[in-house]
Amino acid sequence: MSLSLAVTGIGCISAAGAGVAAYTTALEHGSSLLACYNDERWPLANNCVVGKVDDSLLPHHQSRTVALALAAAQEAQQDADCQSADLLCATCTMGMAESETAFLAGQMDGPAYACHTPAATATAIAQDLGVTVVGVHSLACASFAAAIIDAMERIRSGQVQRLLVVGADALCRTTLAGFSSLQVVDQHGCKPFSQDRQGMSIGEGAVALLLEHPESAAQRQAVIHGYLSGWGNAADAYHDTAPDPSGKGLRTAITAAIADAGGQLPSFICAHGTGTQDNDAVEATVFADLLPQVPLASQKYIIGHTMGCAAGFALIAALTALAQQRTWPHKVAQPIESVRCADGQPLHFSSALCTTLAFGGANMALLCQRGTLS
Repeated sequence: MSLSLAVTGIGCISAAGAGVAAYTTALEHGSSLLACYNDERWPLANNCVVGKVDDSLLPHHQSRTVALALAAAQEAQQDADCQSADLLCATCTMGMAESETAFLAGQMDGPAYACHTPAATATAIAQDLGVTVVGVHSLACASFAAAIIDAMERIRSGQVQRLLVVGADALCRTTLAGFSSLQVVDQHGCKPFSQDRQGMSIGEGAVALLLEHPESAAQRQAVIHGYLSGWGNAADAYHDTAPDPSGKGLRTAITAAIADAGGQLPSFICAHGTGTQDNDAVEATVFADLLPQVPLASQKYIIGHTMGCAAGFALIAALTALAQQRTWPHKVAQPIESVRCADGQPLHFSSALCTTLAFGGANMALLCQRGTLS
């Protein structure tokens, strides 16, 4: 059994609003916050629902992705009472929102491109926070999960005592057009694990977790929201944009995460649950095989698929569910028969699973355990 690491700071911003409290309220209600927007920045959002963050909630920055990241990171730093942890960053869209606008206006260079790359985005976040960036992950929808795994192993190996993991992605034309071109977007809102699912819904947001060695957390007398106790990572190398239908990669990742956590089985699953035909079928198959009748929920029909930081929203859902000893309701009609959707009722449990699947055949699983926060 490997060392479990304490989560001492949490922050987020999404279509639910700014802060963890706003997000957990949205999880409790279990209702969609997706909507269409008449906004020239995202023409496809005129007739396709998305999960958009209210502009008024964002701190000022030329990059929308960086602004989202700062909102979440500052909440996590304040929550942990720690401003000095080095930064691990996760992002997919980086500064593309600003780059697209400049390109369409005929500007081929200039400040609009300053945060275009993952490294530039991470550097900008670190500069505003006054910390050092030690790594950046851009692995499609598994970016945040990859950054968490990186952080866990850096702390376990003794390289550092704590790390701030921040994931952020803003809405942009490329993301909306790209997924629409794949014909995997439901214009009316995704329905994860429903037999009537028609595709995904795209959202934006940011998540920040301060991950810490338990001895360091004890020395600081920090409040511990929960623990990250195990991880698994497996690439199935089946297809560029689709998971292996057999689910062998996801099955390997979940099995590895459970073993890393000492063999404790989860009693609640915060699933990737995109609402696409392929993803949900694979997850449903694997869950029925490995964890039959364990209740699950996906947050994506509420706030949308937040790309590179999606795993972070799943982790916060798992950690807050453990803290409150309840599941979050998963409200979709006609669920897949093998799936048990969570009903939001009280549940006495100590471990929860978060899954992430991504382009390129990435499959990741993270195990959370209950902490000291009541």
